[in-house]
Amino acid sequence: HDECNGTAIVEWDANPQGDVLADAVISLILHAQSSAASVRMTSQPCRHYRADDPENNNNNSESNKRAKTRTDTISSRLRFIYSTLKDQFETVEAVYEGNQGVYEIQTDCGFLPADASGTKEESDKKDILKCTVTVLFDDNDVTGDRAHVAVESRDEQLANHVRDCIQTLAQATQPIPLTAHTSNDLNTIKDSKLDLVMKSEPMETISSSVTIKSEHSE
Repeated sequence: HDECNGTAIVEWDANPQGDVLADAVISLILHAQSSAASVRMTSQPCRHYRADDPENNNNNSESNKRAKTRTDTISSRLRFIYSTLKDQFETVEAVYEGNQGVYEIQTDCGFLPADASGTKEESDKKDILKCTVTVLFDDNDVTGDRAHVAVESRDEQLANHVRDCIQTLAQATQPIPLTAHTSNDLNTIKDSKLDLVMKSEPMETISSSVTIKSEHSE
C-alpha cells in the first residue's frame, strides 16, 4: 500500500484458491474506500494460519493434517450412519454439528396401537413413531473413535433396535490403528520388488496482480 498516492497493489498466485482470496481482499479495500467509517483498527495480532510461515509450518503442519484427517473421518462415519438409517427407515432427517450427528427417524414399524376413538387422520398420526438419535464421537478420547449413542422413542423395542444398529455401525467404521505388526507388514510391502514408479512434475507458478487507485477530491 502506497500512502502517498492512495494506490493499493494486490499480487497473488493464479490459482482458484488465490483468486478467491484476492477477490475478498479487493472487496474489503473497495469497501474501506467507500465507507471509511466502517473500518476499525485493532492492536490484537492476526490469528489466521499463514502457509508461507516456515516456523508455523514446522510446528503445526503435522498436527493440522492429523486434525483434518480425523475431522474428515468422523464426518464420513456420521454420514454413513445416516445413509444406513435412510436405507432402513426411508424417512430420516440429519443435522451435523462438529463431532455430533442428530437423526430424526419417522417410521410405522413396530408402532404402538392407536386408540380406537378419533378420526382416521388422528389415528394415522398416532401410528407414526418418531425416534431421535444422537451420536457423538468423544473429542477428549485419544483416538476420537468412542461413540456416545443416545436414543429417544416411545417404543422401547424400536429404540433398542436403533441403538444396537448405531453401535454396530460405529464399531464397524472405527479406523484401524497402526500397530507394530501393521508397520512390519508395510515395510515388507515396501521392500518387495514392485515396478511402480510415480513421478511428479513441478507446476509452473503463475502470478497475477491488480492495482487499485483511489482518487481524492480536493
